[in-house]
Amino acid sequence: MIFAKKLKQNKTWLVTIWLTAVVVYLPWVHDPALYPKWLALAVLTLIYPFLQKLKNLPSSALNLGWFFILFIVFLTPSTIFSANAADGFMTWFKWVLMFSWVWMMLTMFSKEQFNQAVPRIASIILAIVGCWGLAEWVTALDGFTLTHNGTYDVSASLGHRNLLAQFVVVLMPLAALSVLNERKWWRYLGMASLFLGLFLAVALLNRTAWFSIALFVVITILFYGKDIFYDPRWRNRAISVILVGFSALILTVLLVDEFYTLIHQFETAFDLSEGTTRDRWLLAKRSFILWTQSPWLGVGSGMWKVAIMQFSQEGMLSENASLFYQRPHNDYLWVLSESGIVNGLLYLSLHIWVAQRSIKNWLKSKNSINTALLMAWIGFIITSLTGFPIERAEFMLLQGTLIAAIVINSPSANHVKYSKSTTTVSFITTTIIVLVFGWRMISELHYFEGRKAGSQQNWTRSLSEMEHARSPVLSIDASSTPIIHHIGQIQYQSSQFEQACASFEQSLTINPHHPETWNSMALCAIQKDQINHAFDCLERAVEFTPSYQSAWLNIAILRYNEGDWRLAFKSFLKADSTGGTESYKLLGERLAKDSLDHMLPHIKERKMYLTIQAFRNTPEWSLSLIQKCATNNIPFHEQVYLDACYYMLKNCEYYEDCDIVDQLIKQYLPNGKVDLNVHYNP
Repeated sequence: MIFAKKLKQNKTWLVTIWLTAVVVYLPWVHDPALYPKWLALAVLTLIYPFLQKLKNLPSSALNLGWFFILFIVFLTPSTIFSANAADGFMTWFKWVLMFSWVWMMLTMFSKEQFNQAVPRIASIILAIVGCWGLAEWVTALDGFTLTHNGTYDVSASLGHRNLLAQFVVVLMPLAALSVLNERKWWRYLGMASLFLGLFLAVALLNRTAWFSIALFVVITILFYGKDIFYDPRWRNRAISVILVGFSALILTVLLVDEFYTLIHQFETAFDLSEGTTRDRWLLAKRSFILWTQSPWLGVGSGMWKVAIMQFSQEGMLSENASLFYQRPHNDYLWVLSESGIVNGLLYLSLHIWVAQRSIKNWLKSKNSINTALLMAWIGFIITSLTGFPIERAEFMLLQGTLIAAIVINSPSANHVKYSKSTTTVSFITTTIIVLVFGWRMISELHYFEGRKAGSQQNWTRSLSEMEHARSPVLSIDASSTPIIHHIGQIQYQSSQFEQACASFEQSLTINPHHPETWNSMALCAIQKDQINHAFDCLERAVEFTPSYQSAWLNIAILRYNEGDWRLAFKSFLKADSTGGTESYKLLGERLAKDSLDHMLPHIKERKMYLTIQAFRNTPEWSLSLIQKCATNNIPFHEQVYLDACYYMLKNCEYYEDCDIVDQLIKQYLPNGKVDLNVHYNP
């Protein structure tokens, strides 16, 4: 008990948990910063019952306890009956663990201890994550400028740049308490962490983070404008924060590739016709539709990433099947669509209840801690509306800390006795969680090794590792692909065609919408000389992913082998034209060459004929023609004339025949040189 008392006094335990949530990173599993953290946090929570000293709780904690019980009870059916029960149970255990953290913080700390610990922890964690993100940001620079694409290389331990930006923003109001209330080096640490947080929030081009920061500024001015203006202590500290903010903003503007990048990023936040804003709006609408399909139990815990693939991806970032959305970017709709109406309303009610508590606390005592907690909770709600914080251990711990802090600071005249039986239940439950998360880690390790062996074409080892990876806690990987699909691919590569076909069929029972599996089923049908069945499978493969390159290539190859050159050409044009495999290049060159062969006999002008003949005799050039034709969405012969006219005009002075070129441009381009300026895509 002496050790436990010391831990309580020094708040070491809470700091240890937070550091674990940030710095644990094991690169030999599929997601280095996801399940390793959950496992480490579960282990620390398991140790907690041996360290605690029971105390009375505020009566409002009972309401939380009942909420936790109801949430877990109503989450259980959607988990048990989920077609992806492996991920469903992992989600179930995450919620149990988060509720354990809240209860642990409520029983372990007094109000004074917690209010002193939270700002310091926020400053430490914000500084660590900020330095981590800044290091990645430096490596992402192109020279001394930051491009939009480069920002996606910055994620620290959060897995995605947007999550990193939103995480630091929610921490900033708490870290600001160190600047306002602390002295000496805590104040300087708070200022440094605020600078790093503000810089990353702006530089990572996250619009939600910008909105949250603007909201924080407005709240501060409205509620504390007079104090900042008249009180010297407030004024000096506020000036420090303002200088930090402007320094971060100026540095960002100087280093971003173009100021237009910042303006464009802001403008696209309100454009629902294209880009990621449109994608998120569509994901939100489709998540609601998923809920209407099964309003009581939802589509099943862990099933959103599978069920969402039944919708057309046309016009979205996922239309070429190179990636698939794994979350709806709205936690409320995520819980609602997966777990049904009761759990969806319970989770929304929790956030409303905590928000009401934080507002009530602030109205009763407008001190800095209540203001910071209110602002941080507002930031977390905004993140929940636009991101997926419930997936990450760091965010779930942050959510639990905010809930505990707001409850502890709530006025409560009555206290209830903490039940000792809770310790036993907590210990048993957390032990199971540790075992399950450990099992998941081992399965992911086998999965990672299986993919690695497959890339080295060591099919025997790859198959063995994948078979060990497939388990009750890992049936679908992070790209919505069933593990049995990977096993089927390995079997196909090993010429075990019958076994591969059986594996692909089994994969479709787990995820009936995955285009890669339907494409693989088509290859099996081709092996069996079932061409009509192959076409049926390929049509399913491109049904929801209309520019899926591999499937359209297979359709084009089948059409070409049947002698239907025109349909093969049309199918090829529907494939994603950005990048490509060797098969894509070879087929594209062949189709472009055949098309140019059909064009050449009809061209009478010698100069145009020779130019197009040069295209035809240069494989890379002919391939670029068909790619640009697909990108510009114009007929192939028009793209050929555009390229030919552009090339001739560019070189006509050297050959002293610009008059002839001008005549050819007028003859072959409907709008003459205007077409070159408007339509040509070099």
